Amino acid sequence: MIKGTFMEGKYADESKKKTYADAFLDAAVNNGLSPYMLVSRVIQEVGASGSSIVSGNVPGYEGYYNFYNIGAYAYTSSDTIKNGLQYAKNKG
Repeated sequence: MIKGTFMEGKYADESKKKTYADAFLDAAVNNGLSPYMLVSRVIQEVGASGSSIVSGNVPGYEGYYNFYNIGAYAYTSSDTIKNGLQYAKNKG
């Protein structure tokens, strides 16, 4: 499912050399969920090409990610990403 997406051939955790496939499998096992559901939801939320909300590079929110767009609401389009990343930052 990751093939052809922004996650293909990349590490979810560079320091541990953990691929996105490994990360989704671990998350699924640890939470009693389907890895297919987790991956398909990410693709549904941020698209196969990804979004700045999953880049970790948004000024003021470096190192924060929100693959599921939780809390990413806005009154203007520029607030959507920042609100989603603020949610992620608040959750640690």
